[in-house]
Amino acid sequence: MSKTLIHQGPAYELSLTIDTAPHGHHLRFISFVPTARHPQPQVKFRANLSTAELVELHGAIGRALAGLQVQMHDPG
Repeated sequence: MSKTLIHQGPAYELSLTIDTAPHGHHLRFISFVPTARHPQPQVKFRANLSTAELVELHGAIGRALAGLQVQMHDPG
């Protein structure tokens, strides 16, 4: 299992877990509100992705970041 903390603040956390299984990859976005009355992790999104779909998601994120880099370096 791979767990990545994406955002952490005093009132909210968002993490991503990816588990590899025989039939693909189980992706879960999990939120946690430590200040809630009964704090516990909540799954906000989950999907079972094939390796090709996970590669496509990786590419989409890379393209979005590349676009941000271009915008940051564009003087006009």
